[in-house]
Amino acid sequence: MILVDSNVVHRTSELSEPNHERAVLHYDLPFFDGLAPEDTALLLGSFAASHPIIRLNIHEQLHVETLLGSLLGELNDRPPGHLLHIRNKSIELLLYIARYIMKRKAVPDNIAKKFFISKGHLCRVFKEVSGFGFSQYINITRIREAEHLLRTTDWSITHISEQCGFENFSHFGRVFKKLVGMSPREFRGLEG
Repeated sequence: MILVDSNVVHRTSELSEPNHERAVLHYDLPFFDGLAPEDTALLLGSFAASHPIIRLNIHEQLHVETLLGSLLGELNDRPPGHLLHIRNKSIELLLYIARYIMKRKAVPDNIAKKFFISKGHLCRVFKEVSGFGFSQYINITRIREAEHLLRTTDWSITHISEQCGFENFSHFGRVFKKLVGMSPREFRGLEG
């Protein structure tokens, strides 16, 4: 999914995977009228995220596709109450995205809260005990899983990067090369 804020200049291209479908949802500000201000802020906050591209795993994709399918069905069939259904599913989709973004950002925060310490203290103690920074450890763990998937599946490298928690494919490539000494494609070539 790609989130585009209203003031961002953008364009689309067909350079992505062939045989795909694109669904575009446009939210006008009046759409949020009637919602509590904090709810509007939560839903719109996703558009201000530093990473506008959201890469979902297969289960998350299925959930989003189900929501979009429900929206499209209502648009096509227009049964009684279809506008209400469309509004509710559109809000549900934005809420899902907002929670997804918050969950991805909050990994160290959640762990720190679980142990009743600050995020900074957690990171310092983690480094003292393990010798690794928290983010460094997460990246190493994700890359080890990527190596395993490159060896044992025929999944695309893009799909593997998504499954291992990388939201940005080029970032995955850089981290993989830094830790393994070669690109994911080169690594897979050695295994074959």
